Amino acid sequence: MIRLTRRRLAGKESGAVATELVLLTPLLLLMLLFVVALGRMVSGRLDVDGAAAQAARAASIARDPSTATAMAQQAATTALGDR
Repeated sequence: MIRLTRRRLAGKESGAVATELVLLTPLLLLMLLFVVALGRMVSGRLDVDGAAAQAARAASIARDPSTATAMAQQAATTALGDR
């Protein structure tokens, strides 16, 4: 009697794993893409922060404001140019 009940339940659940996989795969791919996008955003922010620090360092060396601006722009362009 118990074996017959198990067979009935097993028959009703055949293909359930495949269905769950089909339903969960897009969600898992979306999560993966979100993590990759988040990593790229953090990397971009770090690049911009580094460029700003280099620009500030270059501008602090200059004696007058126009030279400081030019040196800061050159440093930021150089820092972000190779990325």
